[in-house]
Amino acid sequence: MYRTKSFNSVVWCRFLAACALMLGFSGCAGPGKRPDPVVSPGITIIAEGDWDDVDASVEAAVVRCEMAIVRRISFQLEPAETIDVPTRRRAFDLVTADDQPARLKFVAKSTTDPGDIEVFAHVGRFGDRAREQTLLDAVRDRLDALAGRDFAPLR
Repeated sequence: MYRTKSFNSVVWCRFLAACALMLGFSGCAGPGKRPDPVVSPGITIIAEGDWDDVDASVEAAVVRCEMAIVRRISFQLEPAETIDVPTRRRAFDLVTADDQPARLKFVAKSTTDPGDIEVFAHVGRFGDRAREQTLLDAVRDRLDALAGRDFAPLR
C-alpha cells in the first residue's frame, strides 16, 4: 500500500493526542491522605507542675511540635465561683508550621506548687486530635521535668 504524506501526519497527530491524553490523566491523582472527618473540639488534660514553669513548658513544647507563640494572655487571680479558691489562668495563641491557628489554655485552681494544672489544646480551624495530643504530651513532659526544680535538660 502506498502511504501519502497526509496519512503520516494524521497518524502522527493521533499519536501526539494519545500521549497528551495519557499525561493529562496521570496528573489527576487523588489526595494521598484524607483529613480526619471528625471535627475535634479540643483536648483537656490534667498535668502536675509548678505554675511558674508554664511559660517554659510551652516554649519547649512549641519547638518540639513545630509551632510558634503568637501571643501570651495572662489573667489576674480571680475567685472561683463555687469554692472560694483563687484561680490562675493563662492562654497562648500559637501558629503551626503550615499556618494553622492553635490555642493552649492553662487553669490552676490551687496556689500551691506543684499542683494540678488543667491544660486545654485546640489545633487547626477544625481541630486535629493527633497534633493536639502531641502538643499536650510535650507540655506535660516539660512540666514533669521542671516540677520542683529550677532547670532541667531538654529531651
